[in-house]
Amino acid sequence: MSSRMLGCFKHCPTTLFRLNNGAKIKLRDLAVKGRGSYDVQSQNGFIQPKALDPLTYSGEKPAHKSGPNGASMRPVGDKQIDLVKTFKGDDLLVYGVPEGTELPETLILVHEYDDHYSLQPAVQMSVKDLNRELTQFYATCAAQYTREQWLFCFRDGWQYDDEASDYYRYRQDGIVEWYSETQASSSSSQHHGKGKGKSG
Repeated sequence: MSSRMLGCFKHCPTTLFRLNNGAKIKLRDLAVKGRGSYDVQSQNGFIQPKALDPLTYSGEKPAHKSGPNGASMRPVGDKQIDLVKTFKGDDLLVYGVPEGTELPETLILVHEYDDHYSLQPAVQMSVKDLNRELTQFYATCAAQYTREQWLFCFRDGWQYDDEASDYYRYRQDGIVEWYSETQASSSSSQHHGKGKGKSG
């Protein structure tokens, strides 16, 4: 039977985002929870590197052996925007891992389906160790955004220009819009042309 997994990577093939409640990664273990949604299912206290077993995503294994096995991640898209908007809790932290980021030997990135990726263990380890590995990776390799910051940049399309010390974005007609000017007055002038040079 052909694999349902779309790919495995030791680097980030595109910029991916992880929604988390606070800075520390705390994956939900089904073996501890007993039921409901979960992120991993430990066996005798350990998480297995399931992505290294070709049968894991073949459909030939029971659900408990091919279910979630790590930290969910997604690229920018309608689903990701909706998840950020509707995330419950005031401690949302969005980690952004840039395209091309190399993974440590202990982790592997799995493209499971559609736009869903999962950062999983590449070796057997305890849930505690996996949480620590993931927390350290995100802390050192990812940008961090609040809900408002992430939506501002990735839903609304604002980018920061160091020289101008201001945010800008391109409208659909190619004209550049500067954030400070849109905030100053509804009648603020717009910059014409397709370059993003700021006058003044």
